[in-house]
Amino acid sequence: MSFYIPLISKFGYNLLILIMNSYLIYTASTIVHFQQIIELQLQSLLSTLTDYEAKTEGFVTLQHTSKQLAEMNVPYPHIICMDGDDLVGYTLVMLKLFKEAFPVIAPVIDIINELSYNKKCLGDSKYFIMGQVCIAKKARGQGIFKKLYDRLEEQMKSDFDYVITVISNQNKRSLRAHEKVGFETIKIDTSQGRDWIIVLKQLNKKI
Repeated sequence: MSFYIPLISKFGYNLLILIMNSYLIYTASTIVHFQQIIELQLQSLLSTLTDYEAKTEGFVTLQHTSKQLAEMNVPYPHIICMDGDDLVGYTLVMLKLFKEAFPVIAPVIDIINELSYNKKCLGDSKYFIMGQVCIAKKARGQGIFKKLYDRLEEQMKSDFDYVITVISNQNKRSLRAHEKVGFETIKIDTSQGRDWIIVLKQLNKKI
């Protein structure tokens, strides 16, 4: 946590120096990490928030088990942010091959595979899904969202052309955050009662 150190200036005035949190980015590697991801996930689940909290703070919709997180963590690990021993943020890696293991994402992958980007069918492209991103309330507004994505992209860019994720159209905070780090909307899906916005970011983009 942040804390203040009192000092006495040469003029005799009391000074307070703010020592900021030391947030560090890692890859998830232990069962403790998976359990901490679940704990943070529970704090931001849409079903546990008030309408006001969901609207202003954003939310996540899917809940995972430790077993699922462990399976998804190979061969590309999830990216986590730690504040000492506390996990305060994460991004989850989801590959297309998990479609069978996680039926809930099957419709997402089916839709993505039918889309085109830069005149190329995404089904024939090398992409992965960012399965979920979440930042603890105490750590928001400090650049962690971007740092998590920077590390994720660095890890994945040698093997993939795109990172794609799906956001609820009601989750305006998440939509704005993804736009800020370079995602663009490629599909708005309102079929079968869904209210999804599918966004994509090109990796290794030539400027």
